[in-house]
Amino acid sequence: MVVYAGNWDRPCLDCGKTPADGVQFRGYPKPGDDRFYRKGSCIECLRLRVKEHDAVNPEQAKARSARAQANRDWAADHTRRKDRDPDYNRRRNIKAMFGISLEEYEQRFYAQGGTCDICSAPLHLKGENDDPRAVLDHNHATSVIRSFLCGPCNVLIGMSRENEYTLLNAVSYLSKFRCERAAI
Repeated sequence: MVVYAGNWDRPCLDCGKTPADGVQFRGYPKPGDDRFYRKGSCIECLRLRVKEHDAVNPEQAKARSARAQANRDWAADHTRRKDRDPDYNRRRNIKAMFGISLEEYEQRFYAQGGTCDICSAPLHLKGENDDPRAVLDHNHATSVIRSFLCGPCNVLIGMSRENEYTLLNAVSYLSKFRCERAAI
């Protein structure tokens, strides 16, 4: 929900028109404030001021126009890349998270045999069928890639804070109550 701050009915500082005259105003949020403040001038006067500034400073206008065009070109090219490559987002995410290519990611998966390295459950790269999706485990402190795990095993490693002694204590705990589990 947008909360408007200040007097939005006050007239434009340049032309004196008010919102009641059908003039539109731009608003902006202040840093650290959830409220929306109105600019002093209406949109028409702001545009006129920019045109006047551009006439006096053509090099700044040209630079702003070039930046805007570069942003539009990047957005269009980004959309085209996504349309051409259905794995575009996966490719970018894997590169950002692990520093390896999608091809190397898949090569590691198939070299491991397509199973979880802890419980040997069958895995799929994209979570096809009912098999769980493969998760590439890595050391959070050093970012060293380890191997592929299923989701529950990856959570097990994470919840133990990657501490092998915690996991060994968990194994001995489960062993201690093995007889109770068999009775159930």
